[in-house]
Amino acid sequence: MVEAARVQEGRSAMATHNARRRVASFAGCGLSFLAVLALIAVAGGITLGTGGLLAAAAVSAVAAALGAADAAGRLAAARHLRRHGLTAEATIVSLTERYVSVPSGFQSWVTTVRLSFTDVRGQLVNAGYTGHALAKGKKAGQTVRITYDPAQPDSVVPAGDDPRVFDAFLLALGSAVMLGSGVYCAVRAFG
Repeated sequence: MVEAARVQEGRSAMATHNARRRVASFAGCGLSFLAVLALIAVAGGITLGTGGLLAAAAVSAVAAALGAADAAGRLAAARHLRRHGLTAEATIVSLTERYVSVPSGFQSWVTTVRLSFTDVRGQLVNAGYTGHALAKGKKAGQTVRITYDPAQPDSVVPAGDDPRVFDAFLLALGSAVMLGSGVYCAVRAFG
């Protein structure tokens, strides 16, 4: 009973950590959007005063820092799973597919795969992952190979390459662009 309470406590702490990381990621996206708007305004010939340029530089720097932190967190999670993860055969319980369209122009299919498997301790685990490309060709009832974290068995990815590595690369690239735009705005403000 004590072990079950400890596992549950660890899961809720991880859920809180994941929620914080998700909020920071969304904040970074919003700040990046504002920084890009400021850069477009400056490059498009709209004159910003020194204060406006410094504000754009600060927003860009904060967006770059949040993006870099998100990228580092994703790489750390992928590295942890690569070092400590175990593989297992899992049965797909369900696939939920929905089309997401955001007014800013993002449109994509999002697929959530729910699956169950038996972990190394012999306990049945219900887990899942999201990703349209990762779910391509999969069907309910199908057996797939996954990698999971034995300390947190509901943290799974399909066996093979971890998609968080590519996500981290894109975030790092975006952070570099944001940092560059921040430097550009700061140079314009003082130059």
